[in-house]
Amino acid sequence: MDTTYETFPSLCRHTSRFLICFITFLPFGLWGYTSWLTIPVMAVITFLLVGTENIGIQIEQPMLVLPLEILSAGTKAAVEAMSMAQGQADRWAQLPEDLRAISGVDGQAQGTPNGK
Repeated sequence: MDTTYETFPSLCRHTSRFLICFITFLPFGLWGYTSWLTIPVMAVITFLLVGTENIGIQIEQPMLVLPLEILSAGTKAAVEAMSMAQGQADRWAQLPEDLRAISGVDGQAQGTPNGK
């Protein structure tokens, strides 16, 4: 079953055009009820409706607005850092006991509270 949504661009355009027409003609209907308050009322209504439409577009197509390149670069850097740290830990684990004591691993170097 194909789950792609082929009509999204036309649906998005249709919704945007309808919303613009609605916002354009709504003040004429509100003038009789709100008189000069129509201007701030329309500013609030326009902000809410256009914001809701934008949120809907972002929910439908999240890959267009997410900073995926930045997120993947950060993840790659973190994985490489963990891999390098694990490699260094493996090398320390392979050192003989007397070398680890000299280098200060496990708190057994001279001058530490657990040292000899």
